[in-house]
Amino acid sequence: MRVKALLGIVLIWAVSVLPVKAHALLDHAKPDVGSTVPSSPSEIALWFTHFLKPGHCTIQVRDAHGKEVDKKDSHCDDKDKMLLRVSVPKLSPGTYSVTWHVTSDDGHVTRGKFKFTIGNPVDNVLAR
Repeated sequence: MRVKALLGIVLIWAVSVLPVKAHALLDHAKPDVGSTVPSSPSEIALWFTHFLKPGHCTIQVRDAHGKEVDKKDSHCDDKDKMLLRVSVPKLSPGTYSVTWHVTSDDGHVTRGKFKFTIGNPVDNVLAR
């Protein structure tokens, strides 16, 4: 009985000290993925499911014509190690795409893309 208990403890310890391999997946964003917001945000903020590796993460924001419109200052937050931010100037009504590329602190690379719209989507279509 003691041998089984000891083996159980050793097994639990061995599993608990194995390195955890995880990918930093997008958890949520501001503006929300696929959302329509009434006015231009001052920044795009992305939260991930794993700590990020500073200096190895980027966000790009592009307008409907593919022009990059962010301020090219994407950076990991100093306090929240799962938060990536980029500043944007006052953006005009329209649809914007956000492309991100991140490396988690364990070295795994992930990337993704989503869109959000500023203003009324119907008004944006009529303005074209």
